[in-house]
Amino acid sequence: MALSVGVGLGVLHELMEAEVEEVVGPKGKHDPAREAKRHGHEPTSGPAPAGS
Repeated sequence: MALSVGVGLGVLHELMEAEVEEVVGPKGKHDPAREAKRHGHEPTSGPAPAGS
């Protein structure tokens, strides 16, 4: 079961990365007209999640 969970999480990670790249463009490629940012790079107004 642990193997299937690990594989599922890996697939989920790849799908999420593909979606982020579709919205904001390839990682490391500068685009001055881009408005969207990769997750984790915007200021927040709430408390930090546990474990941060």
